[in-house]
Amino acid sequence: MSRAPRALTLPSGRRVALSADGERPDEPPAGEPRALFEDALDAFESGRVTLATTDGDPLDVAVLALADFHALRAVLTHAGVLHEEPVDITCGNCGAELSASPCRDLEIAPFVDGELDDPDLDRTEPFDTPLEVDPILVGRVRQARTITLAPRTVGDAKRLFSWAISPWDPLDAGVVDALGLRAVGDVTEPERLAKVLTDASDAAKRGFAEAWHAAHYPPRLAAYAPCEACGARATVDAPYDRELTAWLDAAPPEAPARAFVSAEAFADRAMEMADALVARLPEPARAVAVVIEDGTPDVDEGGAPLMGGYLPPSDASHGTVSVYYRTFRAMWNEDGPYDWEDELRETIEHELDHHAAFLRGHDEVDDDERAAIREEEARAVGLRESARRARREAQGSARDFLRSTWPLWALVLAATLYTCATNR
Repeated sequence: MSRAPRALTLPSGRRVALSADGERPDEPPAGEPRALFEDALDAFESGRVTLATTDGDPLDVAVLALADFHALRAVLTHAGVLHEEPVDITCGNCGAELSASPCRDLEIAPFVDGELDDPDLDRTEPFDTPLEVDPILVGRVRQARTITLAPRTVGDAKRLFSWAISPWDPLDAGVVDALGLRAVGDVTEPERLAKVLTDASDAAKRGFAEAWHAAHYPPRLAAYAPCEACGARATVDAPYDRELTAWLDAAPPEAPARAFVSAEAFADRAMEMADALVARLPEPARAVAVVIEDGTPDVDEGGAPLMGGYLPPSDASHGTVSVYYRTFRAMWNEDGPYDWEDELRETIEHELDHHAAFLRGHDEVDDDERAAIREEEARAVGLRESARRARREAQGSARDFLRSTWPLWALVLAATLYTCATNR
């Protein structure tokens, strides 16, 4: 078992002291289904894991906000104190099957170093404010498009943890209270709220689950699973098991009402645009080739599928701009319809900017992209951890240099000693 950190900053800003003793079980005990997160709660109740304030006063896990508890679960699982089952996912770029252990791969340095102030990664949806969701039927035809949630502690949510192991059972007022659900549209009575959610469509349950999780899990609680087949990185919830995960998994997003354009129509429009844009370049630069790729897209250094790519001139070509049809189609299928022609034009223009910059002698556009990827990585890893890794990399490079060149330095030393001896 790897050691758990001694102190953490939690999403609420609370700083806690943490102690974990003893080995975790290799797998959850067999028998009757246990309430969700019971392994984590048992670790605290048994004394295997203890929690305290920074002043040393004992801290009961039951008083923690859910976001703080889930961050603790993730860190303890990362440290090997809690068991983690691998998660099977599909690469969205090439379709390969992946196995991920998201808590194992979670970046925990921001929690250890207290760097939880990123406006995107550390943001959760507000409580006591209507949150927009997919339509939820609250009458024969009447729909609600907002929900209102109250903050919950671990103690408040115990009833939810029990219900979550059979999430297709009807809800009751107790589960509604454990969820902190105060309103669906203008519906506020607990018994009626329970019925509204019980009777909701799978799509509506998915929308509710997304909003509820966004209030209790900061986006930082996610890890990247690299695809060995294509190099893309899939983002996976860490911890993966959440209160309403079954609602998310059982109701995949609906396909857009309009299908994306065919590969042939896309290629025709792309070449039409490319011809016009290339014609604006100075004469020597117009020899660049534009290719529309219908296969698995390449990815950038950060593992994100590319919309377009550029290969500089070589002995075999005058430079090549590639446009990846599948990335455009995936954006349409995952996020809904958008102005793909505008994105296509911008992508071709951007890759031609690479071409023009390269021909001028230096591709500053590429420098900016690489800097943006490093900045994005630093946001996830944390500034202090990024600096530590840079120092380790520099030290490793120095060791590798000395290891590979020591015979030369030995000869130099021997020659220096010989020269000193003969000049006496």
